[in-house]
Amino acid sequence: MSIDQRLRNGLHPSGSEPGPDTMAALWRVEQRAARQTRAKRVGVGALLAAVLVVVIGAGATLQHQRTDRVDVVVVQPPEQQLVGSYVVDVPASPTARRKGMVGRWVVSLEADGALEMRPPPTYAGATTGAAWRLQDDQLRTDALVEPGCQADSGYVGTYTWSLTDDELTFTLVEDDCGARRILFTAGGWARVP
Repeated sequence: MSIDQRLRNGLHPSGSEPGPDTMAALWRVEQRAARQTRAKRVGVGALLAAVLVVVIGAGATLQHQRTDRVDVVVVQPPEQQLVGSYVVDVPASPTARRKGMVGRWVVSLEADGALEMRPPPTYAGATTGAAWRLQDDQLRTDALVEPGCQADSGYVGTYTWSLTDDELTFTLVEDDCGARRILFTAGGWARVP
């Protein structure tokens, strides 16, 4: 047998079984690896639990915000609330028939204070050059200037107003002009979209 073979045979039995120190070291390495694996599992579990808590909390917050939302309402000055075009149907009455006012009127309250009117074809009175303005809770206007109404005296009509949804209604405060009283108090003015 060669030396090489004898060395292999001689080392083989002693190399096949580890000594007591090697076994203890191996056991310590395995225990350390097991502790690290457990620590990683606990850490990953804790991380997943924390992420789950954050996700649930964020969902609850979003749901809370969604259900407890307060709608912001922009309050416009009264003049801007009233600006727009309206339709008013003047019903038949002795005065309305006599003045040719019966029918549909389209009245526009302009932002610059002008009051534009498109009367039914039966109305022959003046409809241009009218103005409106608000003073406290009252609307004042010189609409429908005609002889015997306010052309000579310069009076204006004064009405309180109420805007509900898209209907503007007026209540007489003071007005010597019969035609204007009919137009403003005949019924609600429906806002034209």
